[in-house]
Amino acid sequence: MMTGVDFGLLGGGWAMAAFLIVPALAIVWLVVAAFRGDPRSPTSDPNALLKERFARGEIDSTEYEQARHLLNK
Repeated sequence: MMTGVDFGLLGGGWAMAAFLIVPALAIVWLVVAAFRGDPRSPTSDPNALLKERFARGEIDSTEYEQARHLLNK
């Protein structure tokens, strides 16, 4: 006479592992995602953003000077 629940040859062990490991991995992923953040701090200074765009080569010197002039009016 058998007692308890029999999940078959591999069912019980794999099912138990899935019920324990999957939530643990999800919790670790959520903690890492919450603390990772963006390494660059966002800036709201328009002049700093303009300088960054010019330094990255997104705008040329003419566009930079025009925008700088408009910002500093």
